Amino acid sequence: MKQIQLRDALTKDTTPALLPSLLAQLEAPQTMLDLSAVSTIDSSAVSLLLACQRRARQRGIELSCSNLPEGLRSLTELYAVGALIPDEAAS
Repeated sequence: MKQIQLRDALTKDTTPALLPSLLAQLEAPQTMLDLSAVSTIDSSAVSLLLACQRRARQRGIELSCSNLPEGLRSLTELYAVGALIPDEAAS
């Protein structure tokens, strides 16, 4: 399983630049996004993760997340997309 570490802020100011490089890293059949080093999030983090999930599915990749910040978990519940962003802690 490939693990990709996300760091610092996942906000409207950072996610547009991060998205292309993150999508390019989605290549292993099983990939996990580790969010343990993420310090700040806003709703654009949900969009980022959904874009990654969409690309992963197109490529036949099983994508999951670990260490989702509580605020991000709350946003995925608020937007009713929690099932689309698999969280290892919820397994």
